[in-house]
Amino acid sequence: MSFSRSETKNHRDIHVPFPVPLMVALDQYLFYRCKVDDLLRSPNALWPSRVGIHQSGASIRESVKQVTGRVLGYAHSPHMFRYAAATSLAIDLPEEIMIANVILGNDFLTMQEHYNKARMVSAAEQVHQALDARREAAVGTRK
Repeated sequence: MSFSRSETKNHRDIHVPFPVPLMVALDQYLFYRCKVDDLLRSPNALWPSRVGIHQSGASIRESVKQVTGRVLGYAHSPHMFRYAAATSLAIDLPEEIMIANVILGNDFLTMQEHYNKARMVSAAEQVHQALDARREAAVGTRK
């Protein structure tokens, strides 16, 4: 996948391979979303419009908000998905946290914020597990 600096938040070119496990899903999405001749008009549009041409960032943002509002009951912007991805990465794969700045299009300090938040969430989960274990043990000794 290639995104020119005019398409990215941090105004840097991004060139990364498309994840192989997602290729089938992408093919299905493009098959159902676009007609073949529409794709021929704009073959590099990952988010083609209803007529198969490249959408602007504002148009994509509005489309995502409309669909998430309809499906989830609350309109989410694309930024919320990037934010969730970075936080999930920090929680589930903290050793890979350095790639979060690519996901967010932000600097190291913003990425560090997600890492710190994830560590707080992890610590809170551990405290709750310990409290639950103590409660269960206390209930077991009363019987």
